[in-house]
Amino acid sequence: MTDRHNRTLLRRALGVGTALALMGGALPAAWAEPGEEAANQNAGAEAIDAEGAAGGDDVLVTIPGNHNKAMGCDADWAPDCAKAALTRDATGVYTATFTLPAGDYEYKVAEGGSWDASFGQGGAPGGANIAYSLKEQTAVTFYYNHATHRVWNNVSDQMVTLPGSFQKALGCADDWKPECLAPLMEPVGGGTYTYETTSLPEGSYELKVAIGGSWDENYGQDGAAGGANYQFATKANKLVTFTYDSATHKLDIASADVPVVGLGEQRAYWVNATTLAWPTSLLPQGVTRAQVLDGSAKLSYELVTAPEGGAALTDGAITGATLTPLTVAGDLPADVTMAHPNLNGYIALKAPFDEAGAGEALTGQVLLAQKSGETVNAFTGVQIAPALDSLYSAKATQASYGVGWNDAGKPTFALWAPSAKDVALLSWNTRTPRGADPEVSGAPVRTAATRTDDGRWSVDNADGAITEGAQYLWEVRVYVPSTGAVETNQVTDPYSVGLTADSTRSVAVNMDNPAIAPYGWKSTKAPVIEDDAQRSIYELHVRDFSAADKSVPEDMRGTYMAFTQYQSNGMRHLAELASAGMNTVHLLPTFDIATIPEKRSEQLVPAIPKDAGPADEAQQAAVSAVADQDAYNWGYDPLHWMAPEGSYATVWHQNGGARIREFRSMVGGLHYIGMQSSSTRSTTTRRPQARMLTQCSTASFRATTSA
Repeated sequence: MTDRHNRTLLRRALGVGTALALMGGALPAAWAEPGEEAANQNAGAEAIDAEGAAGGDDVLVTIPGNHNKAMGCDADWAPDCAKAALTRDATGVYTATFTLPAGDYEYKVAEGGSWDASFGQGGAPGGANIAYSLKEQTAVTFYYNHATHRVWNNVSDQMVTLPGSFQKALGCADDWKPECLAPLMEPVGGGTYTYETTSLPEGSYELKVAIGGSWDENYGQDGAAGGANYQFATKANKLVTFTYDSATHKLDIASADVPVVGLGEQRAYWVNATTLAWPTSLLPQGVTRAQVLDGSAKLSYELVTAPEGGAALTDGAITGATLTPLTVAGDLPADVTMAHPNLNGYIALKAPFDEAGAGEALTGQVLLAQKSGETVNAFTGVQIAPALDSLYSAKATQASYGVGWNDAGKPTFALWAPSAKDVALLSWNTRTPRGADPEVSGAPVRTAATRTDDGRWSVDNADGAITEGAQYLWEVRVYVPSTGAVETNQVTDPYSVGLTADSTRSVAVNMDNPAIAPYGWKSTKAPVIEDDAQRSIYELHVRDFSAADKSVPEDMRGTYMAFTQYQSNGMRHLAELASAGMNTVHLLPTFDIATIPEKRSEQLVPAIPKDAGPADEAQQAAVSAVADQDAYNWGYDPLHWMAPEGSYATVWHQNGGARIREFRSMVGGLHYIGMQSSSTRSTTTRRPQARMLTQCSTASFRATTSA
């Protein structure tokens, strides 16, 4: 049971290609309009194009709040108002000064001219409004750090800079300039201000703390006003952190190795044979996308590949891998960003591969490294689904998967697993063509699968050694990111239409086998409903329909077969509804469900205390104690989409085609009383005379079938 659930969690957590191979802020209320008009002292600057919001360059940054009208905007809380924009200076800080009337104000910062990317106190996405008050008309200067998303002003906080001998290296026109915003310290609460940089060359430096952008108020060593210069030394590209306490005026300076970002994550993408995508969120602090593109950032990129896994970053060096230099190419191709809009603003990196080389690399461990000189400052895994789509989807979408049938009536098998290194089919022949046998004991027959250029692995079974009704598993040798190694997994077929109990094996079921086509299903056609507007729908749960109905034979209670018992209380009630005009039954999910133990002997029943009252928490505790092992589940956790759930079949008919026959019996029973049947699965629609109507639902995919 646990293993069955874990396989589902694996499928949900992994990308499509790998899954098949592995198996496994409400807007603030408007404030009263201020009585005085304001002048934006930066109004001459043009509004910045918002397209680059994802990359952090030339993004429209505004400060929507109840001060916007005073800034000249048409309305308050207007993230798209260019008159409330901050402009980015040469050091990368966004700033603007506005003369505002007396009043109490609140605001946030927004990027891209909308609320989609907005930040409040402490840089929190959609966080609390930031408040400030003016007793008289005041020139208020706002500052915004795009890297941390913190915004502040010189009324609530001080303007603290660090004039010194390193300012030119940080982008200032000259050193010892207190008015230059490199470095501008950021308020982090409690009167503490910080600044971090990795952009300094190796050397020894001196500095002071300046308040208000001038030398009028400055502090040196031990917080002394106008005191001696602070001194420090650092190696190139080390992380240097400055922390200022505004109460003591003391400055702390710490130098350390730059933490490598991206470790243990998969934040880069491989999008086609020759192109990878690098996120700007992994750029060093203070480095912009534009600087990477024009080369001034002096960053380099390497593709890290290891066919069997084992690549790692050890003591700052990449080990156990082949390194391939990549070229910065600018923007991603338009077709890529159209298909994957989440990659807008990513940096395109070009790889020297053809399709064959890329396909081979994608079967192993793939990472990307970002370097400053020889120092790795970002190292992350690569998501490969877009590349798999680019390389294989055109052909793969034209192919068939799962079990097929050749001219001799023998089963064939196909699996899409383009990232797999090797695939084999493990099979166990059964006694019956419909595959209704319990799990067959003994060792399987192992048949190597053949890979084709569409990413499929197939077994043609030309000699017919694998027979109809055979049980089977796929054995897949594949690189697994979660373990960092190549693993061999034995998995069921994601395209299964037949399964053994508890989904331990797939079954090669021929849907056209007369043995699984019950008479009631074949002979009773569904009522015709000309227009969906004419539908009157009754929703029910297969198990709940009859689990407690004593008019149903005990072995059929809670099963598909209860719908064939026309004299039962439930079926007589449905027949009466049909006579009154109800014409469609919608069944809660009936596909193979991950978390129901299918064998009744393994299902637990809650022990409700006899003295527990209606509001007694003891009832809930008893139910919760067996919730993972009882028979009840609404079914919104599919394991195999195209196979019916086994726990709804009777005890001796839970394997292979036997449960399909019982599902079809249920459909036939509903048709017999004048109901069409609708469910979240479509297994029974593969007969030539069957009709399937598919429609979208907010709850699930719904497939309506009438024989």
